[in-house]
Amino acid sequence: MKYHRREIVLAQFPFTDGTGKKLRPILILVESSRLHSDYLAMFISSQLSQKEEHDIVIDPAKKEFASSGLSKPSLMKLLKLGTISESLILGTLGELSKSEFVKIVSSLVQLLQAS
Repeated sequence: MKYHRREIVLAQFPFTDGTGKKLRPILILVESSRLHSDYLAMFISSQLSQKEEHDIVIDPAKKEFASSGLSKPSLMKLLKLGTISESLILGTLGELSKSEFVKIVSSLVQLLQAS
């Protein structure tokens, strides 16, 4: 199955220290090419108490996030990006609207340009 940018999917996302992976929702940022079945993705967490400076809160109870497929308010973790194989993706939960996706990507670009 081919996944597309803006989709929120359930996947085995690797830990940053390489010791394992955890089943969690992720946001597809860039689709795979024809040669590879990899995606650039952003980590999503429901642990609001662990919000960091650059994280963005999305709440599926709000109209603009109703199609996200998330069951509770969550954090878009701008500093937790990774390349993930399609084989680690279990399926689609939902998707972000084009306008909300652009806001998240714009925030990521601003973060990268500020460094």
